[in-house]
Amino acid sequence: DFGTSYSRKAAVSATIWQRLKVSLLFSLFSILLAYNLSLPIAAYAALHPNSIFDRFSAGILFFMYALPSFFVASLLLLTFSNPSVFSWLPSSGISPLNPLSDATFFENFMVQLPYLLLPFVCYTYAMLAFIGRSMRSVFIDNLPLDYIRTARAKGLSEANIILGHVLKNALVPLITIFSNVFPYAIGGAVIIESIFSLPGMGLEIVHAIKSQDYPVLVAVFTLAGFLTLTVNLLCDFLCALVDPRITFSRQ
Repeated sequence: DFGTSYSRKAAVSATIWQRLKVSLLFSLFSILLAYNLSLPIAAYAALHPNSIFDRFSAGILFFMYALPSFFVASLLLLTFSNPSVFSWLPSSGISPLNPLSDATFFENFMVQLPYLLLPFVCYTYAMLAFIGRSMRSVFIDNLPLDYIRTARAKGLSEANIILGHVLKNALVPLITIFSNVFPYAIGGAVIIESIFSLPGMGLEIVHAIKSQDYPVLVAVFTLAGFLTLTVNLLCDFLCALVDPRITFSRQ
């Protein structure tokens, strides 16, 4: 009847919303971590082109980008969650079965941290490689320009040149890269969440496919598409905000 149908829809909506929050948490934090790790690597490699560090980091990043996520996740579980090798980290979930009561936020975070390390590695490593190589190319293109020569002639250090000049001109590529890696993070959640049993949208998709729950599939894919379009639209507005040459007005 109507009451039963409404109750089921409300329960499904609440479940999807909870799963969506988990997926967004992992995706956004992994993208933020990838940016924080890749930008220093890209800047140093661009300042020292064809050096040992540049060639070594390029090889490592290309190797990381080529590895599929299911292989990396399985390898991490076999290495760090295997009693026969290193049983250091839990193999599934995002929190212990018996969480701490009356604990502070920091204490709960430290308890949950071992459950989050391996999934965050799997979420981050490919985006780290993609962002690192992309930003190295952007830095390489900007460093020979006249405004960089002027900054060096004024006696600015390389760190000030990168942070104060090159990075400002690299904001548009940074924003564009974010619009590219966000759908990748959402799409990769299906494999990663299934392997680590994370209660996110990816695991919900797998359960809905197995049970042939098509309304849930439609709802999840609609939310994923809406989020992707929203992020692309926000990135377009941010590009116009940071670069005055970009405008939406009709010429």
